[in-house]
Amino acid sequence: MKKTTYWVIGMFITAFVFSIGVMIYFKYFEKSITSISAKFTTMNVNNVKVLKIDDGNSNNHRSYYNLEIVSANNSNTTKIAYPKDWIKAVQKGDTLILSLPKDEKKLEELHNNFPKLVFSIGQSTKSFDLISSRCISDITFKGLKLNQCSIKGSGNSYSNITIQTCTIDKFDIATGGSIQIPDSKIKSLQLLVDNSKLINATKYNIENLYLIGNNDNDDASEIDLTKIKHVYLKPSKGKSITTRTSSNSEIYSGKD
Repeated sequence: MKKTTYWVIGMFITAFVFSIGVMIYFKYFEKSITSISAKFTTMNVNNVKVLKIDDGNSNNHRSYYNLEIVSANNSNTTKIAYPKDWIKAVQKGDTLILSLPKDEKKLEELHNNFPKLVFSIGQSTKSFDLISSRCISDITFKGLKLNQCSIKGSGNSYSNITIQTCTIDKFDIATGGSIQIPDSKIKSLQLLVDNSKLINATKYNIENLYLIGNNDNDDASEIDLTKIKHVYLKPSKGKSITTRTSSNSEIYSGKD
């Protein structure tokens, strides 16, 4: 009888603790999810050709949101959809700057919920540059038709980068990350390989691939160049670039 009593008391205590945990979750975390998604605003940013991500702290290695860059179908208006109560957006000429909040509580809410910001590029825009930072986890380019595009990042920048269903003449990537390019056509891709990996390159439509920097200290960065016809290797002085190739690849070392 005594064991049964202890068991019942134990079940009541467990249920009580679980109930408290659920109440705390819905009071704090679920509320922040709802409030972030409900407070997105859309801002017209015409003539913007550069998107700069300011994390406010070069020593901060945390990620806070995802970014999707898409084509504004049948529209010449460039827009940004973002949570204005958490992220500050300021346009200076042809540059849009997105800044993280300084308030630690708001930073924690972003980190726990990872909202997706959407930047829509007007049809008349043919050039776009992204200056990224560590605070973005996933970056997706979708449905773009551009003459020129680039991604640059700070030394500690690292994101999952996907370039999907895009047609781009010249694309420069000089930031850390794992890079995938499904269903896209790129005439000239220049990639800094120091801290980046090009995944599933055998399936990509890349006419000319320029690899710069070095990846000799990271076997995981070894790049499969099978079926990429023209490859130009530009290693840093005294360094090397490791690749896997097929007999169909034409490899050029040094300056093209």
